[in-house]
Amino acid sequence: MRFLHQDTFITRLLNKFIDLILLNILWLICCLPIITIGSATTAMYDVLIRFVFCEDVPIIETFLKKFVHHFKKSTIIFLIVVFGILFLALDFWCSVQWNINFKFVFQLVILSVGYFFIALISYVFPTLAYFDENILKIITHAFILAMKNGIYTVIIMFINLSPLILLLIFPNLFFNIIFLYFTFGFTFLAYLNSIYFARIFDIVRFNSLQKN
Repeated sequence: MRFLHQDTFITRLLNKFIDLILLNILWLICCLPIITIGSATTAMYDVLIRFVFCEDVPIIETFLKKFVHHFKKSTIIFLIVVFGILFLALDFWCSVQWNINFKFVFQLVILSVGYFFIALISYVFPTLAYFDENILKIITHAFILAMKNGIYTVIIMFINLSPLILLLIFPNLFFNIIFLYFTFGFTFLAYLNSIYFARIFDIVRFNSLQKN
């Protein structure tokens, strides 16, 4: 969507900012039923990765089209993610309650599994947006990519968890700027991630074409 037609750095920046606001609003609205968070996130990444590749796409039309297109697979993956989070959270809570020696060993194992699971979550919806394969292939592909791109994975996870980190360390600052997240913050963080995802996915696509 282009409200400012002069092709200068400032107008491009303002247009990008307006795009992020519009996409942020779309994402928030489509997340409201909760069960649609996976599909909304996949559609958001579909649009943002296109932005990174400099594709000029109609935001509303593309987002809604991809929202519907990815709905079934995204929702199933989202339910798997929710179940996994609840399972790990319950396991960790139980380990805290245990009155046994060396319970920290169990907690360390749970936290280690949690790290790999969060890495998988960070990749799975963008991977579905870009590759659009069946659910098993998407989950497998997302996990492999997360493990192969260690430094990128840590950066992406940090970006995703930055609101929570900010809330825990600087709660007053977080509540003072929370309106920014509801204006453009969520899509801005996802856009930063998309810069890394575009690089990772493009290399995978290129290598796949070379093999063929």
